[in-house]
Amino acid sequence: MHDIIKSKIEILRNIEKLRKVKELRKAQENLVLLLDCSGSMSETVGEKRKIDHLREAILHFPTAKIYGFNSSFFPIETVPEPNGLTAMRGAFINLTPYLNSNTNLILISDGLPTDADEEEVIQTAKTLPCPVNILFIGAENDGEGFMKRLAAETGGSEITINPQQLEINLNLALTEGIKRLALPKRR
Repeated sequence: MHDIIKSKIEILRNIEKLRKVKELRKAQENLVLLLDCSGSMSETVGEKRKIDHLREAILHFPTAKIYGFNSSFFPIETVPEPNGLTAMRGAFINLTPYLNSNTNLILISDGLPTDADEEEVIQTAKTLPCPVNILFIGAENDGEGFMKRLAAETGGSEITINPQQLEINLNLALTEGIKRLALPKRR
């Protein structure tokens, strides 16, 4: 009897895992990742640079549409080496034609915009046809307040990963953060 109960519990757990996998696959149909590829992404967290953690994390989202930005904006097939500035406003302007009201946009960045002041970036983001969800790699004094405001003013959500405060695996934290932002909100 005890083994039958264990088996039923295991079956229920597997069904729940399968449901989450199906939800994530469906969510990826409209998932757009906008990656900060600026020079600051070359900073090391643990054994690897932020950009290398990001490269590994996005492998879990093979059907997502991926774009990057530094001083310019570009579609991504292979994540480039980090360089340049954080031209966030320009990235939002250039990304607009690829978005619609069903898009689940996730901005992954470690810094503040360098191509416009914060208010201009927020005003530009508010013209997008979808909310801006944010996965911020940084600390409060590095722009967390701006990122929270950017997400809130566009109707998105924000998750901060502070690698300096926590002993974390950044790759795993990025992967889990993307999953949390990509899945539909439960009511």
